[in-house]
Amino acid sequence: MFQADARHGGRNPGLSSRSPHVLAWNVPLVTGTLQLTPPVFGRSKVLVGSWPGDGKLYALRPGDGSVIWSFTAPAGNGFQGAAAAVGDRVFAVTFGPTPFVYALDEASGAVVWQTPLPGGSSASVAVVGGHVLVNGDQHRLYALAAGTGAVLWSAATSPGAGSQLSAPAVEFGRVFVGSDDGLFAFDLLNGAQIWKFPLASPPSWSSPVLYVPPTGVPLVYISTVGGAGVSPTLHAVNATTGAQVWSYAGAGLLGTHTSALGNGRLFIFEYLTLKALDAATGAPIWAYTPMPAAATPVGAMAVGDRLVYYADGQLIRGVDMTNGKLVWQAPIPGNGNPNAPGNSPGIEFELLVVPNKGHVHAFR
Repeated sequence: MFQADARHGGRNPGLSSRSPHVLAWNVPLVTGTLQLTPPVFGRSKVLVGSWPGDGKLYALRPGDGSVIWSFTAPAGNGFQGAAAAVGDRVFAVTFGPTPFVYALDEASGAVVWQTPLPGGSSASVAVVGGHVLVNGDQHRLYALAAGTGAVLWSAATSPGAGSQLSAPAVEFGRVFVGSDDGLFAFDLLNGAQIWKFPLASPPSWSSPVLYVPPTGVPLVYISTVGGAGVSPTLHAVNATTGAQVWSYAGAGLLGTHTSALGNGRLFIFEYLTLKALDAATGAPIWAYTPMPAAATPVGAMAVGDRLVYYADGQLIRGVDMTNGKLVWQAPIPGNGNPNAPGNSPGIEFELLVVPNKGHVHAFR
């Protein structure tokens, strides 16, 4: 799933960083300025989708990046959010003129079921407890039966008509999702709204992230983009009650990224700077700014055994989560088009997988 699991913490400690990573493979998938989705992982597959103009979901071999199968959405449609692989199924949603939620056979890519989704979705999919959860662009959260594609329930989020980029997160039998004017918690089984935490500006690309400490209050984090007279802000909200526990007013781009967790630390971006905060209190711990000045970070972070990884469209970096020191970096040139975007890295199969400029790069 997006950011490793339904909590969206981005952590997979199975990637060792005791020696410098080396490029395992670099596979071209799309040309020009088409974007690829964040990678997710099946039983033995790397799964990456592409925007309209290519409109495919690719299953790649972890060993060499070769294509095992690809599924093509109807003309004009494509994938913006990440898919989710659970058991022998891959679940994905498209946006475009004829959008659907799909369940595909994980082994072959064959369609098992497809359900029309009014307005489509620009967000990543979550799958928990037999429910496929989709944050629709018509400002409704949908739960579909994983086995059949039947709509189990839907619930309204914020009013408005803008694309919804925040992916649902799930914990405690609740679905957490960000929308234009609030962070919502819904009952997973019936879609009843449990609480709404108001937001002064939209979360944009920021998806909820769940922190469940051994003791203390479970938190859900969401960041906002800010606006006229409103600072971009990271909110830490009590996952049970919906009350704010603490907040962090930032300097920009907070709402364009999803945060990540590791060893009791919350990792965020402010412009070019990667910061670590105490996950329970929000107290700053360290800040890393690349020198000389670099490009703006893209997407979310991935967290390995001891490093926090992020991409900026030119390089992939690994920063020590303990002290904020740069440990490793490598180029991710892709197709070389300066206007082609990148996306979030992901970790699985002892690989660090990075989509950038139409290519998928993998490091060991």
